[in-house]
Amino acid sequence: SLPVRLVLPPVFFAASLAYFLPKTADNLSSYLTSVEETYMPGVAAQRKALNKNVSETVSSTLKSYAKAKNAASDGIRQARQQLEQQTGLKVANAPDVDGKLKETEAKGASAIEELKTKAVDTFHRIEEETRKLGEQAKGEADRAVDVIAKKEDEPPKRLV
Repeated sequence: SLPVRLVLPPVFFAASLAYFLPKTADNLSSYLTSVEETYMPGVAAQRKALNKNVSETVSSTLKSYAKAKNAASDGIRQARQQLEQQTGLKVANAPDVDGKLKETEAKGASAIEELKTKAVDTFHRIEEETRKLGEQAKGEADRAVDVIAKKEDEPPKRLV
């Protein structure tokens, strides 16, 4: 119960920051990015590459979905026209098929939105982990500086 009480408030704050304070969130993000680029350029490059890959994946998924949707619509339309030509039945403008197609389109759109949400959540988790690693590295560096300072302050040991 105690860890939950300690962890949840900062998590909810971080999650709601972009919604309630967008300028502050942007400024904080810019600052953390600059600190990351200054002190951990390797991690910053990896984060940028990951961000680029996620955005490319989302855009290619959206393009593939649009192509598949158009191909399915065209295929259904052509099949209905051919069926109408071959049999004489008036099925080219059947409303029930259009309704099912729109229902399928809505399901596809919701799946795309879910994919976007998961990608953004993953990106935010990666940014949070990167920030934590940066803080740990800073803490280790500070401890190392303190140890070196203590060693310099101590008088040299005599061997004889």
